[in-house]
Amino acid sequence: MKETRQESIFDRAKTVTALDAAERFAGVEGKRVGGRVKACCPLHSERTPSCVFYENGTFYCFGCHAGGTSIDFTMAYFHESSVDAAKRIVSAFGLGEVGMPSADVRREAAQRRDVKESVRKTASFTHAVSCAVIHWCEDRLDKLDPNDDSEENEQLLEMLLRLKNDAENLTNAINALETADRMGNLQALLASVSKVSRDRYAMLKTWDRIQGTCYVRGMRS
Repeated sequence: MKETRQESIFDRAKTVTALDAAERFAGVEGKRVGGRVKACCPLHSERTPSCVFYENGTFYCFGCHAGGTSIDFTMAYFHESSVDAAKRIVSAFGLGEVGMPSADVRREAAQRRDVKESVRKTASFTHAVSCAVIHWCEDRLDKLDPNDDSEENEQLLEMLLRLKNDAENLTNAINALETADRMGNLQALLASVSKVSRDRYAMLKTWDRIQGTCYVRGMRS
């Protein structure tokens, strides 16, 4: 009976990623590079970030060579056994009482993982699109004739400036997404993802008006 109970603890603890555990227990804040997060390792003293948290929920430090799951991180950080580390994670993340599996808790954990993956994809795509739009706007603005006082040229100037401003605001919104992710508030996270998606849609509609394209045709606002 004891073995079954411990397996249940480990299963639930492993629904928490190593990055989640590092943020909660050690206050880790890193830089996202693609689907990975790189940060200074909280398990040893260092100035240059050498600890990488991967999309599959694991981590590895190229400095002290620690690595593994959220349980491995917690064991190393608190210098405790795997059972105590799993219990700590289950308790800290509200994954239910020891020995009492909860279908609702597992379902919520799975939903949170799905939302976090959506956040990462949305942030990555939005950042790439926004940077491309900013560079394109700057290039078009440089090519505008300053002596052309026609209404058409003034309208184009206005749209380019608005589009560039929208794109810059979207890059700032990505930071808000990451903040909401760290907060662990699922509703706030969903609201942030929805707002960034709406803002991106509005930006691309302005792009269509300038280019005469139909990039957002069929997309819903």
